[in-house]
Amino acid sequence: MSPQKTYIKLQDAEIPVLSFAADSVDKVPEAITNLRTGVFKDACIGYIPESCKIHLEKIDPVGYLDIMPSSYRTDQPEDSGLWDFVKTFRKIARDTGAEVSDEANWSLKVFSPMLEYCAVSRSKLVDVTTQNIDSEFAPKVDTGKIEKRIDYIMCLSINDPQEERLYTKVRKAQLALGPMSQPPTRDQVAYLGIEVKPAVSMKLVDPLLQLMTWTSALHAANHVLIERALFNRTRNRISELQIKITAMPTIGCTVVGHDWSFYSALRTPAERILGYTGDEIRVINVGPLPALECSTTSYDGVFKLIHILKKINDWGVNTYWPWLRDEVLNHFTTVRDNAIGRQADYALGSNSSDLETEDLIDMSVELKPTMSHKADVYTMHMVTVADDELEALISVQTVSAAIHAHMHQLFSEDALHTSSRETLAERDTSCGTTNHWWHRLGHNWQFYIMWRMPSECSIEQSGVAQVICVPVPQLEASTKTFRGVFKLIKILGRIATWAE
Repeated sequence: MSPQKTYIKLQDAEIPVLSFAADSVDKVPEAITNLRTGVFKDACIGYIPESCKIHLEKIDPVGYLDIMPSSYRTDQPEDSGLWDFVKTFRKIARDTGAEVSDEANWSLKVFSPMLEYCAVSRSKLVDVTTQNIDSEFAPKVDTGKIEKRIDYIMCLSINDPQEERLYTKVRKAQLALGPMSQPPTRDQVAYLGIEVKPAVSMKLVDPLLQLMTWTSALHAANHVLIERALFNRTRNRISELQIKITAMPTIGCTVVGHDWSFYSALRTPAERILGYTGDEIRVINVGPLPALECSTTSYDGVFKLIHILKKINDWGVNTYWPWLRDEVLNHFTTVRDNAIGRQADYALGSNSSDLETEDLIDMSVELKPTMSHKADVYTMHMVTVADDELEALISVQTVSAAIHAHMHQLFSEDALHTSSRETLAERDTSCGTTNHWWHRLGHNWQFYIMWRMPSECSIEQSGVAQVICVPVPQLEASTKTFRGVFKLIKILGRIATWAE
């Protein structure tokens, strides 16, 4: 497909992907403008250490005169390693370009060494030339999806156990952190996409289309994560129902020979509200950004490129990742997280989906109060065994709250996808808004009834949710006597009948 046809298809996609010049003031989203005036406000100044002046004057006495005085930085200490890299890189780029290089050779000798040199502590360059974009996230058109690949992405490496737990939550939810189709790349946080063409390439449009396709897919993957985070925020009543997450713009780059161009993209509207499906949803790609234009045909251009790439990597680690972690991934709560480290000892439930049989399930190893539609254990009532009454009651209340939160999430998800917005309580009064708990202290058995208020699971409801715990004195029993044993058997039988 020709570049022109591909661009038209991107414009006509289900989520349109549009490209605007950087000076299209009325078209550029505010978030991209803030990125340009914030992170890259000094991209054109102070990128050459003052100590390198003498080297530049000696090696390129004519080109040295073209460097603006504002390009030098006096407060930067001498870095002999930087100058050695610039000198070596400039020679390789000049020689490789003169060889009528192919794309693979150009990437190996020129592109990759630059990106690897500019990587910060946690960023890493990943070659994805052989990987497809996941069909779930690729721009969709009437004839299917637009199939374009990108060459490289900059990703973040995991550096502590807490981050590993966040990544694990996403994988367990069967979601992706990135738009690529294959693990482990789809399970890594990517913040920069790069499309490379050799020095002799005349395809000035095609690399941008490949970049735009990947950028759209990245924002589609982020959108899925944001929607899940918004749902969890709403479920947990962090604030008012109309909770918003402001999306973060992304950065892309095309490299055509010596020329490096940078772009920024954002899926609009940037402020996301749960369930929003307005007609104006689109991906806006802005660029090339004039202040970030670089060419490795000069030493000045090489210094500027290093300065910009390090800024982007620093932004990815210290701005983009904290946003994704704190605003989105930290809201991927699980039942175990909600249980504050407490767990029940046993569950009386069923291992079969038809609920015809009940089993006593040992929960002391791992808390697993699953209540999904495809659950392998349907937990109807739980048991806590303890020696201390307060400790037992805390476990009962905490884990019950976790179960109700999980049930509420599932019921609310159902309500979210019900066009009439009817509440589940109106449709089905047996959907499990109440459950029984008891704890055993030695011979003494105490029973509680708990339910979540409000009981109606509507995504549009407002107010503060509570889990109510009420002891039932008439159900107290003791196994010290035959009478107590008979009473306990009767009570447990009644609860089992209620569950069925």
